[in-house]
Amino acid sequence: MKALFVVIGFIVWLVTASLVRGYILSKLWLWFAVSQFKVAELSVVGAIGLSLIVGMLTYRSEDKKKQEDRKERTPLSTIGIAVFEVCLSSGMFLLLGWIVKQFLVQQ
Repeated sequence: MKALFVVIGFIVWLVTASLVRGYILSKLWLWFAVSQFKVAELSVVGAIGLSLIVGMLTYRSEDKKKQEDRKERTPLSTIGIAVFEVCLSSGMFLLLGWIVKQFLVQQ
C-alpha cells in the first residue's frame, strides 16, 4: 500500500512540476521573447517540451549532503517537499519576471 502512495505521489509531483514550469515558462516567453524578439508565442505544452530539453541538457546531480538528507525522510514527505520546491522556485521566477516586465513596459 505504501508503494502505491509513493507511485501516486510521484505522478502527482511529475504532473504538477510539468504544468507549473510549463505555465511559468510560457508567461516568461510571452513577456520577453515575444515582445523583444518578435517570435511566436509558446503554449504551455510547448513550454513543457522546451523545459524538458533544457533540463536534459543542463542536468546536474545532487551533492552528497542533499542525498543523505533525503534518505532520512519518508518517500511521501520527499515528494511533498519536491512539489513545494517546484512551486516556490517557479513562483519566484514568475515574480522576478513580472518585476522586470514592469521596467520594460515603462520604456
